[in-house]
Amino acid sequence: MYENNFQGISESDMRYLVYLSQNRFEGFPKLGIETDLSAEYRIKELEKQGYILFKNGDICFSFKAITALTDYKDYINQQLSHKKQEHFRFWMPIFINAVLAIVAIIISIIALLTP
Repeated sequence: MYENNFQGISESDMRYLVYLSQNRFEGFPKLGIETDLSAEYRIKELEKQGYILFKNGDICFSFKAITALTDYKDYINQQLSHKKQEHFRFWMPIFINAVLAIVAIIISIIALLTP
C-alpha cells in the first residue's frame, strides 16, 4: 500500500507526532495502545531524524516537524473536503431523478384529468 510522506515522515509516524503535539507528558511519552518498546523506538527515531527534541524533560518540535504537522493538517482537511464532494456527487443524481419522476407523475395526472 502506498503511504504518504510529510517532510520525510511516514503517515503512521505522523499520526504519532500529532498525538505527541496534542498531549502533555510527565517523563517519557508512551501510547497506551502500543508497547513501551514500540513507542520508545518511534520517539528515538523521530529524535534521531531531528523532528523532536527534549529540553528539560519536555518535548520540543523542530521547524521540520512543525512544517510536517501543517502539511498533515492540510492533507486531512483535503481528504475531508473530497469526502464531502463524493457524498454530494453520489446523492445529487438520485435527488434529481426523484424530482423529475415526481414532476412526470404530476404531469401525467394533470393530463389524465383534463377532458
